[in-house]
Amino acid sequence: MGRALISGIDTLDVGLSVGEYKLSSVELSALLHAKEEAQQAGDCRDKADNLIRLHGFEFEVLPGGTPRHEFILKNDDLTVKICPSANSGEKYPEIMVHFSSACLWREGVEGAWKQVSEWINNWACVSENKVSRVDLCCDVESPLPKLSHDFREVVSRADKRKQYLSGDFSIERHISGLRESGFSFGSNPMICRIYDKTLEIEKKSHKEWFYDLWREAGWQSGLVTRTEFQIRRKALKVRGINTVEQLIERQADLWQYLTEQWITLVVPKSSDSNRSRWNTKPFWKLVQGGASLFGSFRQCIKRVAQVLPRIDTLEKQALGVMASIGAAYRSVKEFKDCDYYGKPEFLVNRMTNWLYDRKFEDKVQKRTVKFASLAVGN
Repeated sequence: MGRALISGIDTLDVGLSVGEYKLSSVELSALLHAKEEAQQAGDCRDKADNLIRLHGFEFEVLPGGTPRHEFILKNDDLTVKICPSANSGEKYPEIMVHFSSACLWREGVEGAWKQVSEWINNWACVSENKVSRVDLCCDVESPLPKLSHDFREVVSRADKRKQYLSGDFSIERHISGLRESGFSFGSNPMICRIYDKTLEIEKKSHKEWFYDLWREAGWQSGLVTRTEFQIRRKALKVRGINTVEQLIERQADLWQYLTEQWITLVVPKSSDSNRSRWNTKPFWKLVQGGASLFGSFRQCIKRVAQVLPRIDTLEKQALGVMASIGAAYRSVKEFKDCDYYGKPEFLVNRMTNWLYDRKFEDKVQKRTVKFASLAVGN
């Protein structure tokens, strides 16, 4: 029987909304100059020649950007995308931070986040942070589990034909040469991967520093299998996890939910057709036990049902709000002596100005995207 060696967060992407930047004109000019230098150098550029120091952190400035973020800064620990126009995250986060695997395992997610958030607060006024993606994993000293061709050992709340959040629930078997290398279950916004981590290090990532982490946990140089969950914002949000602080607090509970409720591997039992009653595979029990390595439990992971609001309910709410606006105008001393304020004609004029403002269309589009994934309310 093997053992759970390490558990942790291997990937973390965070968006930060910025109300105001505290960068000086000199610092902004330095960023722009470094980007232009990188563009001119092209493929011949030397990374060392394109380094800048921003409030104590050293980065390479990449020659490109994205449609939303003009500057991309990168070092071995972080990739930071910056939109220099602060708008309090009204359309999208002005800053996006990607934490590397090495940074997260070296510092721990709490330590890494503390350092980076303190650094960003030196040059930007951050109003909120939102986790965009997180990968949680557990490395078990054990060979890859054997699964039958029809994957009957896999029991998931996400049905094979319909993912309960959105999209199709898919199952894939991965082969490296003549060797089975792993499996993938689910689809965005939640994916589970089970794969031969020793083979992945040898053939792909070359992150031999994992060997030291494993040895500290008692690894005896046997095969190590990683179970990893990739979770994006939509799936995190409906489970009450929005911020990095909430993720840190609830990571043990999240792992417990993922490995005990969302998906499990079981031992087939021919005498019982109900797979939910089959015994858990010994390998999966080790994976479930990795929850204790994430920290303390708070029993706070619950899926919050999100449904499309009823139109008649929204219209009643809008009517109530308009009545309140009319009453508020009539209660203000400078308006109450004029019958026009608070009447339908006045409210229609006010509403027309709001509805034809460009910001209104932007808000409609944002809610349209949000509502597209929701079930119809009762």
